[in-house]
Amino acid sequence: MKRYYKIGEIAALYSVSSDSLRYYEEIGLLTPRRDVNGYRMYSIEDIWRLNVIRDMLKLDFPTEQIKEYLRAHTLASTRALLQNEKETVDARIAELQAIRAEIEAREDEIAAAAALPTEVFTIKTLPERGLLRMAGEAREDAEIDFLVKKLHKRYEDELFLIRNGATGALIPLASIQSGIFNRYSSVFMLRAGGEPCDVTVPAGEFACVCFRGDYQNTARFLPKLVAYAKAHDRVPCGNALELYLIDIHESGDPAEYITELQLPVAPVSEAAPSPRPGSTKR
Repeated sequence: MKRYYKIGEIAALYSVSSDSLRYYEEIGLLTPRRDVNGYRMYSIEDIWRLNVIRDMLKLDFPTEQIKEYLRAHTLASTRALLQNEKETVDARIAELQAIRAEIEAREDEIAAAAALPTEVFTIKTLPERGLLRMAGEAREDAEIDFLVKKLHKRYEDELFLIRNGATGALIPLASIQSGIFNRYSSVFMLRAGGEPCDVTVPAGEFACVCFRGDYQNTARFLPKLVAYAKAHDRVPCGNALELYLIDIHESGDPAEYITELQLPVAPVSEAAPSPRPGSTKR
């Protein structure tokens, strides 16, 4: 059995690059000897060390901890290392299970959105909801998408675009009352009950409609929604929510987009506007 192996042999055996082996040497994790020609030669002990290094790096152990274990490993330290590895694996499993649950929830949301009837006007009673909000005026799709990106950038440590609930934009009540249906004051992401949020949407009645296609269809459906509310003795009383149930994050085909408009309304007898969605701070 050979006692020493050249760097190319070790690289091929472990499917690791020669640069990685040199880096492990540079930071003190491996210490190959040199032959008379100056070539690196790896011993059986170096191969054992490489096994340990690769396993610990896969579990994101810091370099110093790996170095300390390699410096003085005993039966006790090996048992402690194995226990540490189990705890690290368990924590990663729990994290992945949580991510899987979020993915499955998003799958359910997409399936539910795809099954929604479109161009059907209704009045719903909805509970209070929290929003993460990014203020900024917008009119075009690209401007809305840019604000949404900024919103996710702000919360990138806790949000994943493909796994989170619907994003959307707010259309100011004043614009709606002026007959302007494509002016936005901010974008938002809906939060689940009890999660931290920037603002809340008060509970109440909402005139609602879903439609397929790009956001520009809002200018066609929102005035119809106002007329529908009026026909049911209700008037707008707050900022409209434009919810992107299926959008560019799920499909590159605008024909597959599904958007829901939710316009807060109140009986005509209560003409004074109630608090506008997105203006109540928690």
